[in-house]
Parts: sequence; C-alpha cells; structure tokens
Amino acid sequence: MKLTHPSALLSSIALLTFAATIHAGGGESGNLAAYTPDAYITHLKYLASDELGGRGPGQPGFELATDYIGAKFKEYGLKPGGVDGTYFQPFDVSRGKKFDKEKATLEFAGTDIKAKAGEDWTTFPFSATDDVEAPLAFVGYGIEDKEGGYDDYDGFDATGKILVMFRYEPRKIEGDQKTTGDPTKNAHFERKAALAHTKGAKGLIVVNPPDRSPTDDLYSFSGGNETYQLPCIHVKREVAAKLLAAAKLPTLEELESKLESERKPLSRDLGITGKIAPAVVKNSIHTRNVLGWLDGDGSTDEVIVVGAHCDHLGTSKRMFSSSGTEEIHNGADDNASGTCGVLEMARVIASGPKLRRNVLFMAFSAEEMGLLGSRHYVKNPTIELSRIKAMVNFDMIGRLNEERFLIYGVGTAPEFKPLIDRACEAAELKYKEGKSLPGNSDHASFQAKNIPVIFPFTGLHKQYHQPEDDWELINADGAVKIMRMGHVVITSLANMTTGPTWNESRKDADPSEDEKGEPEKPAAENGDKKAAPAAPANSDTAAPAMPKVRLGIVPDYGDDERPGLLLSGVRNGSIAEKAGLKADDRIIRINDLKVTDISSFMRAMGTFDVGQTITIVVERGGKEESFKAELTAPPADERKR
Repeated sequence: MKLTHPSALLSSIALLTFAATIHAGGGESGNLAAYTPDAYITHLKYLASDELGGRGPGQPGFELATDYIGAKFKEYGLKPGGVDGTYFQPFDVSRGKKFDKEKATLEFAGTDIKAKAGEDWTTFPFSATDDVEAPLAFVGYGIEDKEGGYDDYDGFDATGKILVMFRYEPRKIEGDQKTTGDPTKNAHFERKAALAHTKGAKGLIVVNPPDRSPTDDLYSFSGGNETYQLPCIHVKREVAAKLLAAAKLPTLEELESKLESERKPLSRDLGITGKIAPAVVKNSIHTRNVLGWLDGDGSTDEVIVVGAHCDHLGTSKRMFSSSGTEEIHNGADDNASGTCGVLEMARVIASGPKLRRNVLFMAFSAEEMGLLGSRHYVKNPTIELSRIKAMVNFDMIGRLNEERFLIYGVGTAPEFKPLIDRACEAAELKYKEGKSLPGNSDHASFQAKNIPVIFPFTGLHKQYHQPEDDWELINADGAVKIMRMGHVVITSLANMTTGPTWNESRKDADPSEDEKGEPEKPAAENGDKKAAPAAPANSDTAAPAMPKVRLGIVPDYGDDERPGLLLSGVRNGSIAEKAGLKADDRIIRINDLKVTDISSFMRAMGTFDVGQTITIVVERGGKEESFKAELTAPPADERKR
C-alpha cells in the first residue's frame, strides 16, 4: 500500500530500528535452520489424522488436539497462559440446536395413535420452541400460488389451528407423465411456515407424499441456528394415515392424487385436537483456547500474541452436499497447517535468546463457528489488552505458491512493511501485500481493538472445507519458509523498544463481516470471497438471499439462546452506525418483522430496498429502543466487495 509522507518517514525509521533489533536480539542468527519439514509434518500428521476426527469443538478429537498442544507448550518451556494455572481458557458457545427426544411430545386427543419421538416423528431444526395445543386441519401442500392457479388456503380459515400438510409441492401432469422440475420457492419450508403464520396458524405437521418419497425418511436434524415463526414437526406416513383415518378423511394416496390432478383445495378441519412439545433447545458446546506464555527479559510487561485456530469442521456432513453421510474433515491446511507452525515457532523461539517482550502463543477454538475463541479472549483477556502490541495470525499456510502468497495487515502499522520485507528476504520468500484486510480469521478480533495485525495466507483450493484437505497435500517446505519469516517477524516485534503503531488511517482494515453468516477465507488478492455452491436442486430448504442493502453490522456468532441478533460491533460510517446502533445491541424487530436470529434478520432485510427508511428495535441495557435507519446505496468501492 502506498503510504502518505508521514507514514513513509515512520517506515524509514522503522527499518533502521528493525535492523538494530535483529542484531541486538539475535532474531535470525542461528535459529532459522532449526525449522525443518520433518519436525513440522510430524505435528501435522497427528493433528490432521483420522484419530482426531477433524478437531470439531465438542467432539472427542478436539480435546485430544488441545491436550497435544498444551503438552507441547509445556515441553518447549512455555508457562501456562490460561486460567487457574493451566494452559487452557475454557468457554461455552451456543452452536445450533438439539432435539431432546425424552421431553418431546406428540399427542392426538380422543385417538389411540402413539408416536415415538425420533422414530415416528421428529422436530425440524428450524422449529419454534413453543409447546402448542390446537385443533388440527389438513391443508394440502400448504401453498398459496395464485399466479400458478393453486391455493390450498382458498376459502379456508386456518386461524388458531395446527396444519397438517404434504412436503414439497404438487407435480404438474403432462399427458401421462407427472413432472417435478426444479422446486419453486413455494416448496420451501420457510415459505410454508411464514405463510401459515400470516394465516393465523399455530403449528405445522409435515408428511412425505406417498408417491414422492418411497423410503419415508424423517428429516435429518442438522441442528442449525435458524428459527421459524411456528412449531414445525415431521411425521411418518403411518402416523398421518392413522390421523386421517380417525378423522374419516380419504387416504394420503387419494389426497395426493386428487390435489395433483384437479389442483383444487381439499383443506378441511379434522375434528381432532393435537398437542406438540417440540423439545428443541439450544446446543451449548464446552470448548477451550490453549495458551502458552514465554517470558521476556523482564524489562517490560508488553506482549506479542502469536495465534492460529486449531479447530476445524469435525466429523460432519460434506458441505453443500445432499448426502446425509458424515465424513471426517481433517483440515490439514485449515488449520492444522497454522497450528503446527505456531508450535514450531514456540519451540524454536523458546530455545533461543531471551526477547525483550513477552510472547503469548495461542491456539484458538471455534474459529470456524465465527471467530468465537479469539472473540472470547479479547472479551475475557488473561492480561490487559493494552499490553498487547501486535498480533500475528497463522491461518492456512500449507499450500505455498509464491506467485499467490499474500500477507494481509501490512498497513495496520507503518513499521510492518520494512519489517516484513526484511523477514521475507531472510526466509527467501516472495510475497504480495493483500490490498484489503478481510475480517474472516482470528486477527480480526484483535484488529477490532486497534491492535496491529499480520496475517500470512497461502490461498484457497478445491479441498477447502472438504474431507479431502489431508496432510499429504501440504507443502512442508513452503511452510518452513513461512515459519522462518514468522520467526524473524515475531522476534523483531518482541525486541522493539517502541511500536508498532496502530494506523488510524487504515480505512480498508475493517473487521466487519456484515450480515452474511459465518465468515469465509479470502479467495484472492482483491479481497473477493469464495462463492458458495448452490444448494442441491431437490432441496426444500433455502438459505436467505443476500439483502439489497447492508446495514454494516457485525453479528456476535457466540450469542446465547435468547431470541434476536446480538451485535459485536458496527462498521465505521455504515448505515447502522449512522442510525445509532452499537456493540451489544440485540436487534429484535425491523418494522413489524420479528428478528430471532441471523437468518430471520436477512429475510427481513431482504424485503427492503434502497431509499426506504426502516425502524430497527433493539434491546439495550434491558430496555427496548428504536432507531430510524435510512437505507442508502453503498459507495462504489463497497459494491465491488
């Protein structure tokens, strides 16, 4: 980045200081040869092994991984940097939901129908959590498509009722053939639930159409965070068939056939009262960061933080796949590569000369869930944050190609450019300066506190967030170069007598993630994001579309079970900041649209356009406050992001 004249002067001074620092502290001398591919890959083979199951927080393999890291910190002579004299900083995160089968209830008054939770029925993960008891009614597919000439609600009052409906949407009949084609938005659960809610319904019971789902599998409870307006459950056809028989209605097969052939509503009351206890609760995961402390020479209490996230996706379904099979996501590059780099730098730096400043080596948890480990640390630091002079973050350093090797954050302090240039020269490494600083890894948590950050990154690849990200694909020789560069950077920072200086003019160093769900890694030097593959064509769930206007909020992904969207911050100069929103506000409504989570927030925002003024209601300090927000168009440079 081209610097202004004062910053350039500081850079020149920093270069001289840096050279002196290397000489005084022995930053390079004799130590760079201690980094070897064999030592690095030994760590990596273990952390990215099937035995650790992908290091998912809350899964057994993550405990093994953090035990290993803590043991290595101790072996290398680092002191415990965590709480209560340990190497760990434990914390809990809210991650999706879980279905409590023991507390779940489905009853039909006046019938002998028995339905066992988890076998005969299940709650959808997006269900509202309220218990409901109300009269039952059959409403076909629960669709209102006036343009398409199909409306299950035509002439029927759904107010105060639990609605029984078919999954999907009716097929079209062309000659002797029934065609489905790609599902329309009418088939989406979210649309059906929202429509039923506007009709005054109290809950949904969904059943697979007999001629569409031969296996009659129940919906897989994946435990997402989204919550619709109504309790929603999925029952097997045997349960629905008994219910219809008790109400003296036609069979499921007859109803399906008639709806598709005649395309006229068959909605009617069943004369039976149903009772549903969804038993969906927030899923709390206990996890921990790992902290190792390296004493300086005692002349200062200042600290340099060196970090990497040690978690990955664990044993889970393949992302963007319709398959329900869970696979191990070993995460060799993301981010065993960075974690092993931190371990090796801890080993080598701890064995060398004493540095002026202290160094805190950290392995963060729950980065993949939204930087939760590093955010927890800066909210609950083990030392005063003012003592931290810089943070160096290693996330995905295992696929070095020097034509596309980027270092982000160079402009967050004027001293960084000459320092990094010198460090890369010492490591015989070429790099390009990232033109922006994406807020998608743990550096962002420190950057938000005006702490200068450095973020080396070797780039995305087709194995990113896939089970194929294995250790055999790691470029260990390249990682050694990056560790050597990191060694020089870290020891130089630790031996400085002043600085680095936070660059207030760094306008593209904004850690905001906006309202887009969980963060992604940067895909290219221009800051573009990796595009997510579309959902499978047969899906009847749909992610909310990106709103036309972004408020510029930073969601708190480690939020508790309370409804609403908690903010960890707002972007400088954003619509949200101009409206008066700030960190720790919890958005609960936009106009008259209820906000329960990030998805409902995005759906609400998707109904507005540039030029409108909306009212945002938040909880602040235990009280509700309202703010007017004018939805202005983003500047040209923002639209390009």
